[in-house]
Amino acid sequence: MSPSTAPALARTVLITGASTGIGLAAARRLAANGWTVFAGVRSEADGSAVVDGAQGDLRPVRLDVTQA
Repeated sequence: MSPSTAPALARTVLITGASTGIGLAAARRLAANGWTVFAGVRSEADGSAVVDGAQGDLRPVRLDVTQA
């Protein structure tokens, strides 16, 4: 099954470290290509910046993988 014909649940991803760099680029690229992207960020401000100007279904999620 190609990615373009995969069921919606198979096209969902969580990316940690999505505030900057490769994480941000990956989150925006996947969202623009039809994926539902849960973008891990540390603050509300980072979440707002991630979705600003982005296309597609990009959903910021506040999380800090360094905290238990």
